[in-house]
Amino acid sequence: MQPASQSTNLGAGVTLECEIDSLPPALISWQHDGTLVTDGSFTMVTTQRSQLLIREVTYASRGLYQCMARNTITNELKYSNTAEITVRGTNIRYKS
Repeated sequence: MQPASQSTNLGAGVTLECEIDSLPPALISWQHDGTLVTDGSFTMVTTQRSQLLIREVTYASRGLYQCMARNTITNELKYSNTAEITVRGTNIRYKS
């Protein structure tokens, strides 16, 4: 399973999924626009199927995401295809 590109509304939640076959189970990590995802605005659920949950999409969430898997024995690194998150909507602030 490869992560799929998605278009979502500002403030909505998004889940990207990636499934890796590896023995022993691979260490899974995610990149956003080429940078390792470590920010607290993301939640990673990693098993054989890794999920990256973005609880509340912002404009900073848009971009390219990729799943990486490292085999702990061979140190082999595999990359998924890239998935693009696009964000719809505007950030409107009202003054009283």
